[in-house]
Amino acid sequence: MMINFDFDLGFLDKFLFHNCRPQVYNIAYLNDAFNCPVIEAYGMTEAAHQMSSNPLPPKTRKPGTVGISTGVSIEVMDATGCILDRGATGEIVIRGMNVISGYEGNSLANKDAYTNGWFRTGDQGYIDNKGFENTNLKSILKSLIINAILPILIEKMLVKRMLSQKWGRILNCSSIGVKFGGGTNSYNYSLSKHCLEFIPSNYKNWAKKNVFINNLRIGVTNTKIHKKMKRKKLKMKKRLKLIPINRMAEPKEISDYIASLVTESNSYMTGQTLTVSGGE
Repeated sequence: MMINFDFDLGFLDKFLFHNCRPQVYNIAYLNDAFNCPVIEAYGMTEAAHQMSSNPLPPKTRKPGTVGISTGVSIEVMDATGCILDRGATGEIVIRGMNVISGYEGNSLANKDAYTNGWFRTGDQGYIDNKGFENTNLKSILKSLIINAILPILIEKMLVKRMLSQKWGRILNCSSIGVKFGGGTNSYNYSLSKHCLEFIPSNYKNWAKKNVFINNLRIGVTNTKIHKKMKRKKLKMKKRLKLIPINRMAEPKEISDYIASLVTESNSYMTGQTLTVSGGE
């Protein structure tokens, strides 16, 4: 079956996926409007307050980045706590005299917030070879459009016929990354899947016309994409230790769960998120 769409998403590529960040176009206009240099900076309460900034003229500014460190140590870390090389995307981490030593009376938050003495900001980005920090807004928006916005648009189109014929089953395939926040290269993906998981709870009323919608949160699966990623054996061993069954899922196992949720076999479940991840 071929689905034909009557709307054009070409404008999204022009607006979001162009090689230049949207901020680059605006900085020049702001400079002229206010007759002074407008700079982009980065800070948070836990660092009291500023962490990085583009320098004032005559020093070099780089629009589209949040500049260079203003004294605090800044690095980029992967999910295992390793500091990444310049240009690699991961979680921005900081440390320094101005960074808090912990949240008072909240040991659980402190456990999650610090790794090897570094405070984890929760923000994703990378540092270029000149030390300018890049927050990766473009890739976040791209993931949201592909994994959350487009499914919503497609489902709204399909559900009209389902409601009219009083039968339909919709299943959104999510990821176990939602639970862990994703690794170095999958943060944006995990964030977008988290947004996707909000959809079924908002459409439970479709059940009155026998149209069910659910999420399936899928764990690590033994597919070709993992072979292409060329994970190091040591990293994969660490990953498997998080799975009580101590192995990846096989594609047939996942497809069986999918089939049970999108056919007549599912006669009573809607608005739910099911996790198939070997107990992870």
